[in-house]
Amino acid sequence: MMCLNITATQTKGQNDQNFITLGKISEQEKVEIIKLGFQRNQEKKISLNKYYEGKGEFTLFEWKGHQIKYEAIRKTKLYKQLKIQ
Repeated sequence: MMCLNITATQTKGQNDQNFITLGKISEQEKVEIIKLGFQRNQEKKISLNKYYEGKGEFTLFEWKGHQIKYEAIRKTKLYKQLKIQ
C-alpha cells in the first residue's frame, strides 16, 4: 500500500480561492486565455502548467487575477482545437 504525505502548502495550493471553474468563463475569454498561453509557451517564457496555475510574471493570474487547473482546461475540446491550429 502506498502512503502519500501532502503538506499544508500543497493542500492550500489545490484549494486556493484564486482558482475558478471553467463554467465561470465565457467562451470568448477561454479562447483568449488559451491562445495567450500557447503564445507565451511557444516564446519559451513559461510552461503551460505554470501559466495556468502559477503566480508571477507571464501567468494567467498576473493577467486576469485568477488561476485555472491546467488538467481541466487541457481536456476541453476548445483547448484541443486551438492546439492544432
